[in-house]
Amino acid sequence: MAAAAVAAVPRTGCTPPRARLTATLLEAARPPEAWLRCQTVGLTAPVKFQWKLGPAVKQVGYNLPRDEGALLVQLPDPPVGPSSRVECIATDPAGATASATTTLAPINVTQVTVPAGGPITVEGSGFGPLRDAGDGVFLVPSRGAVVRADFACKQAMWTDAKIVACLPAGASGKWQVRVQSGARLGAYAPPVVLPPVGVAP
Repeated sequence: MAAAAVAAVPRTGCTPPRARLTATLLEAARPPEAWLRCQTVGLTAPVKFQWKLGPAVKQVGYNLPRDEGALLVQLPDPPVGPSSRVECIATDPAGATASATTTLAPINVTQVTVPAGGPITVEGSGFGPLRDAGDGVFLVPSRGAVVRADFACKQAMWTDAKIVACLPAGASGKWQVRVQSGARLGAYAPPVVLPPVGVAP
């Protein structure tokens, strides 16, 4: 299951409308299929939906409408890169709009670098074009609690192929690095050693 980042066109004088896109994979289907659902907050019913599918994603069925909040699609096996990106655009009768986008490709972490004191840079693919509230970089120790990197530092960024995040205060030693985007999870297999703050690696 994947969840998407959010984008919205703000209204004047009120909270901007929001959209959230989720993709639920149907594990028994071959070729793989997924239900896409676009949920909105702050739009007035009836809401009309428009779907934009990457070239590798195909709608299941023929001559079916694409103006509702759910869509069944077929994926390539395996889904890869920008060709597996999907987007929903929701519009209400007043013209207010909210959109959400995600990728159906798996998360692939190829490299993690950490200079002394951070930030931590994660490279790979399938992270998604934007970071949603639940997305993040997680540091997993051999024992103890999982620690989440944050995005409060000025270097922080999130793209489909590169993430830069701030190291948690006091984090040092050996960790496994994991990236979560929606319900998708990717891990960097080699342990990463975080040098103490102010100490050269």
